[in-house]
Amino acid sequence: VYYADYLHGQATAMGEIYSKYEFTCSHKYHPKGTLLKVTRIDNGKSVTVRVNDKGTFSGDVVISLSLAAAMELELVKTGKATVTVE
Repeated sequence: VYYADYLHGQATAMGEIYSKYEFTCSHKYHPKGTLLKVTRIDNGKSVTVRVNDKGTFSGDVVISLSLAAAMELELVKTGKATVTVE
C-alpha cells in the first residue's frame, strides 16, 4: 500500500517530515534509515526505499510506500500488491 496524499508534510512516528516525492516507506520492524529493496511480484518492478516511519499495519500489509515509490512499482491504480522486501 502507499500513503495518502493528505499525509504529505506531516511528521512520521520517527519524527521525520513525510514527502510523497521521496523514496521512503513505513515498516513495522526495520529501524529508521534502513534501505529496503521492494519488488512487486506480478510485474517484477523494484524500488529501493528508506525507512522513515513505523507502521500500524492490519492483515497482510507489511510495508507502506511513499507516492514516488508506489509510482515506480505501478502501484497507484491498484493500491495494494504482493511484494518481496529485502
